[in-house]
Amino acid sequence: MVLADSNDDLGCQNKLIVSMVGMGAGGFVISQAAGSTPETFELIRSRSLHCVICVRDIHYKNADYVGVDNYQCGVLASRH
Repeated sequence: MVLADSNDDLGCQNKLIVSMVGMGAGGFVISQAAGSTPETFELIRSRSLHCVICVRDIHYKNADYVGVDNYQCGVLASRH
């Protein structure tokens, strides 16, 4: 496992992805930088690597998404 932080910088994120693919990463869990689009992850898709997107949903069909359901959080908080 490799942990990296792009500090919400899209250019840095892209460099990190290229580097990790080059190191043979088998998959990614990404809390993507602001401005990311599905095209941002084309290298991951082209290598058929596993990818999970979290925090910001960019509707990337080649990755699973894990995020917060704000509505459900409100329901649970009001019941508490």
